[in-house]
Amino acid sequence: MALICLNCGESTLTSNLKITEEYKDTIDLADINAGCLNTEEPDKLDRLSAVKGLILSFSGGSVSETEIVKALSDDVELSRKLFGYCSYISVDVDLPPEYSDLLISLAEGFGIAVIKTFYADGPYSKDFSDRITALSENGRFAVRAVVSPKNTKEQLQLFEAAAGLSCLDYVFEALGDYGVPVNLLSGKFGGLYMKAFSEDSCSAHWQLTPEQLKDIYRFRNISQTTSVYGIIGNPVMHSKSPFLHNGGYEHSGIDAVYVPFQTDNPGLFLEKGPELCGVRGLSVTVPHKQAVIPVLNVIDDSVERIGACNTVVYDQDSHGWAGYNTDWHGFLYPLNGTELKGKTALVLGAGGASRSVVYALFRKGMDITIVNRSVDKARSLASEFGTGYDEIKNAGKYTDSFLVVQTTSVGMSPDVGSSPVAEYNFDSNGIAYDIIYIPEKTKFLQMAEAAGVHIMNGSSMLASQGLEQFRLFTGESLPPSVFGLQD
Repeated sequence: MALICLNCGESTLTSNLKITEEYKDTIDLADINAGCLNTEEPDKLDRLSAVKGLILSFSGGSVSETEIVKALSDDVELSRKLFGYCSYISVDVDLPPEYSDLLISLAEGFGIAVIKTFYADGPYSKDFSDRITALSENGRFAVRAVVSPKNTKEQLQLFEAAAGLSCLDYVFEALGDYGVPVNLLSGKFGGLYMKAFSEDSCSAHWQLTPEQLKDIYRFRNISQTTSVYGIIGNPVMHSKSPFLHNGGYEHSGIDAVYVPFQTDNPGLFLEKGPELCGVRGLSVTVPHKQAVIPVLNVIDDSVERIGACNTVVYDQDSHGWAGYNTDWHGFLYPLNGTELKGKTALVLGAGGASRSVVYALFRKGMDITIVNRSVDKARSLASEFGTGYDEIKNAGKYTDSFLVVQTTSVGMSPDVGSSPVAEYNFDSNGIAYDIIYIPEKTKFLQMAEAAGVHIMNGSSMLASQGLEQFRLFTGESLPPSVFGLQD
C-alpha cells in the first residue's frame, strides 16, 4: 500500500507543525526539510514528536541544515533525540560526502531508514533505472527520484521504469501535469508514497491535497490488481471526470481507479498504455477526439457519423481499442420523457460540439435546421444528416422551433455577456438548451427565460455521458443518482 505524504514546505518549524496538525487524520507521512530546524531551541525540536511518520529531509540547500549536521556530529544525545522522532531521513545525493556519510551512519545507527534523493531530467531510459538500482545498494536504501516528465513519451518511460523497480523501495516524485498519473499509480507499481500538498500551498492543477487523494482517488486502495481507467487530453487536469468515475467505482465495489493523463501524443499512449500502466478504458477530450480514430480497431456508428470519439475501451484478447461517442447520450439525458419525434429543432453552430447534438436529434426523428456564422460549415454538416441549414443571422426565421440548442462557445466564461443571437422570439411552449454549464445561465438562456421558455444548461451533459462511459468501461449500469443525476 502506497502512503500519503504531506509536503511541508514552510520556512519555520512552527508553520510546518501547524500544517501537519491540520492534516494528521488524512496523511501517513510528513516531509519536513531540516533547514527549518534550529538546534539552539531544543524545546521546539521536541515538538517533532507529534509529527506522524516524519521524513526529515537534508537537501543541503540552507545554512541551517549545515549547522544541524555539525551539531549532530558533536552531540550524541541530540542525535538520539532527533532521529528518534523520524521514520525516515532523506539525504540528497549532491550533499558533500562528509555530511551525507555522517547522516547515513547516524540514521542507521539509530535504526532509521534512509532515502537517497536525486533530481533527474528525461528521457528516462534504462540508464535512469540503473541509477536507481545502484543507489539502492541492494536494498540498503530507499531511493527518491524527483522527475519532470515533459511529454507522453517521458511519462510512459517512467511507467516502464516503475515496472522494473517493484522489488525496491522507491518513490517517483513526478512534477507537472504529465507527472500526475505516475504519482497516482504509485501503489500499482510498488512506490512508497505520493506527495500531497496543503490546500493553501497548492499553486498548480497537478498539486493534489491529501483529501483529494483519500476521498476522490482512494489512493491507499490502489494495488497491483487495480484496473486503470482515465481521461486523455491536453489540458486535462481541470476535468471533473475523476470525481464522477471514482465515485462510481466506490459505489459498485470495483477495484479500479480513474486518473487524468495529460497527453500530447494520443496514438503513442493508446499503443503503449495498456502494457506499461495497465489502462483498460479512457475518456477522450480535446484536442484528441479526432486524433484517436485512426488507431481504433473497432469504430462505433456514433463515431462514424459524428466524426469524433470521446470513449475508447481496450480489448485484452485482441489487444485493440474500440471507440465510441457518448456525448450524444449525455446531450439527450435532460430531454428524457420529452416527445421529440417529428418536432422542429434549431441548432446554433456547426462546429465539433454541434455534431453530436445533430446526431442525437437525428436519431430522435426531429426536423432539424442548422444555423452558423459560416453558412458553408452549416451546409456541410446539414448534407451529412439531410437537415436544413442557414446563416445564423437568419435564425429569427425559425422562431416556431420547439427546441433551440446553443452549441457554440459564445457566452462561455469569461465572455458571459454575449449570445450567438442578439434577438430571438422563442416559442413559449418550447425548450432552450445551452450545452455550456459555466456560467449556469448564459446570456442566451437569460433571454429564453425572460420569454417564459423552459431552459436547460449543459451541467448534466458531462455526468450523463460519463454514466454511459462507465457502462462501457465496466459492463455495469449505475443508478444516475451516483453521478448526481435524477433517476
